[in-house]
Amino acid sequence: IVFDLFSQSEAIVSQAQSTVLSSFTVSMALSATGGGLIYDLADWKGMCVLHLCCAGGQLILMASQPALRQSFRTFLRGADAKEDKDEEIHVLPDQATSI
Repeated sequence: IVFDLFSQSEAIVSQAQSTVLSSFTVSMALSATGGGLIYDLADWKGMCVLHLCCAGGQLILMASQPALRQSFRTFLRGADAKEDKDEEIHVLPDQATSI
C-alpha cells in the first residue's frame, strides 16, 4: 500500500517505508505496556474488548485505502478475466481465426 501511494519517487517511497517501520516499532513497544495495564485492570474481558476495538479500527482504516479496494476488486473479478480482456483488445479483425 505504501509503494502504491507514494511511488512517484524513490526518496518518498523510502521515507514512507521508514515511517511505517517506525510506527510498527513504537506500536510493538507500547503494546506490552498497554496490554499489561488493560489485563491488570479489566482481565481477559478487557483484553477482548480492546482487541475488538483495535481490529475494527484497523479494518476501517485499511478498507478506506484506494489501493486495497482496487486490489480487492481485481481479486473478485479474477486476474484471468483481466488478462483475457487485455488480449481481446490487442487482436485485430484480420488476425481472428475461426474454427
